[in-house]
Amino acid sequence: MSDDARVPSRRAALLARVLRFDAGGVDVAATLHEICCVPVEDMGADGAVLTMMTPSAARLGQAIAGAYDATSRAWEELQVTLGEGPSADAFASGRPVLVPDLDEVVQRWPGFASEALDAGLAAVHAFPVQLGGIRYGVLTTYGRRPAPLGADDQACLLELADIATVVLLDTVEEGTVDSVAPRLLDAMDVHTEVYQAQGMVMVQLDVGLAEALARMRAHAFATGSSLTDLARGIVAGEIRLSDEERP
Repeated sequence: MSDDARVPSRRAALLARVLRFDAGGVDVAATLHEICCVPVEDMGADGAVLTMMTPSAARLGQAIAGAYDATSRAWEELQVTLGEGPSADAFASGRPVLVPDLDEVVQRWPGFASEALDAGLAAVHAFPVQLGGIRYGVLTTYGRRPAPLGADDQACLLELADIATVVLLDTVEEGTVDSVAPRLLDAMDVHTEVYQAQGMVMVQLDVGLAEALARMRAHAFATGSSLTDLARGIVAGEIRLSDEERP
């Protein structure tokens, strides 16, 4: 990434926009998208995604709330499908997870790293979106070339994560991402089909929610499909998981 004089002014404009949030002056979807545009258009990343997460292991736990483009979404979808990667670790630890060269950390996330490298990724940097001990999600940047993240870029991404926190704080009810306010749902790539499919698999295989999700992820990985596409097939009755399929 490279420094750019436009970044501070763009961050200031974003913050000013967010501060008008309570007055109804902010388009949630546009603001979340703009946050993801800064790392790509002003800092040299190849993709950026803002993902909301929940600490509940029995649920999907991830929903894309904003993305720079469709390719960014596809890269993040790898983490959603496989249930591992820098975004999940940044959320769990509450600390940035910086991966300047994916080729050097394949053993840390064997599934995600291998798939990401095949997809042309080389660097991933994830920053938790949080306030105190409450975490709402992660801001993740993607790069096609190995690249360390400089101190100035880290500071910028931390500030962008703080701006995202302001937006999400005002759209999450009762301080928990398990209860999302209705006006945020329209801005999110909510995996409705995944939740529906998870419930169907739970009933079909007589397993718990967490086990149902694990079975779905294993099937998606084995068949080379995304978790979302698999879920749509299950909901439509086109795909049925067998009891023999285990993660």
